[in-house]
Amino acid sequence: MDKRLLIIDDESSILTMLDTFFTESTDYTVKTVSSGEEAMEVLREKRYPIIITDLKMPGMSGMELCKLIRESNPLSYIIAMTGYQDFFELKNCRVVGFDDYFKKPFEFQDLLEAVDDTHKKMSRWDTLLSE
Repeated sequence: MDKRLLIIDDESSILTMLDTFFTESTDYTVKTVSSGEEAMEVLREKRYPIIITDLKMPGMSGMELCKLIRESNPLSYIIAMTGYQDFFELKNCRVVGFDDYFKKPFEFQDLLEAVDDTHKKMSRWDTLLSE
């Protein structure tokens, strides 16, 4: 299974930090974009099995983006990250289809563990589907 990772955030510093971390410390191929609209364009061209997105962005929110991804790529694993956490938002994240949730600031190592665990699970699914 391809180790591709799509990261969406409107803050360029977050994108740069996550891109650098995953590119330098892992063998994931990382694509970063700064909006939900850009993410949907990228996803029309190529499937990304693991997607990390900010929730609060101008234009399309992370919640709206997750709903659209679920329609076109139901097997993608989608991780929310946000600086603004409350119970209502967390509940809604589950309702729209997020698989995991990280509150900023977070430890990059914790995010990497979640991504690695997800990749292992998805690799097992790919094996089962190819039998």
